[in-house]
Amino acid sequence: MKFTSLDAWIEFHYGSYKAMGERLGFTYKKVNRWYAKSPKQFYQVIEELVDQTGTDPKELIELINGRARDVEMLNLRNGRNAIGAD
Repeated sequence: MKFTSLDAWIEFHYGSYKAMGERLGFTYKKVNRWYAKSPKQFYQVIEELVDQTGTDPKELIELINGRARDVEMLNLRNGRNAIGAD
């Protein structure tokens, strides 16, 4: 199954950000922060994500990069210069 958004991928494989965080040993807030502000942080746990879900690493990289582009565009719209800038 090919997903078009990281959010849908998380929902399908984990059910929620909270459940994803629990599986990774993180808090809901950390997963939410990574998703909302700095999705490339998911690269730190990409091996665990692939192992837990059976997702092709290339597909997961595409989803993470797609979300990073979305965050960058939202930051530019809001007058921020870089991904995760506050």
